[in-house]
Amino acid sequence: MSETVELLRALKDELRRRILPTSIGGLSERLNPLSIGLNHRCPVVGIDARMFRVRPIDHKPASTSDVGAPSPKRCPIGRLNDEGQSVLYLADSPETAFAERGAKAG
Repeated sequence: MSETVELLRALKDELRRRILPTSIGGLSERLNPLSIGLNHRCPVVGIDARMFRVRPIDHKPASTSDVGAPSPKRCPIGRLNDEGQSVLYLADSPETAFAERGAKAG
């Protein structure tokens, strides 16, 4: 139990000092001991589900193939990706998509 407490203290200290992880894989490995015995669930999206995304673009998309995951050149480290790793983040509402980008009304 003390190893878990020490890991949590170390992570809390890093968050307080705003130390970012160097990679998602490394962070995942560090957090792995905290996941023992937990069940993880992913939502199942139905065929009629609508998903939303907000991102700056240089030009109006000509087709749906132009609105996929970003180019690896435009990918900073994120919640689920390392720098240069392209991941498509989606939201289940327009409000969430705008909030994720920090967009303001108007």
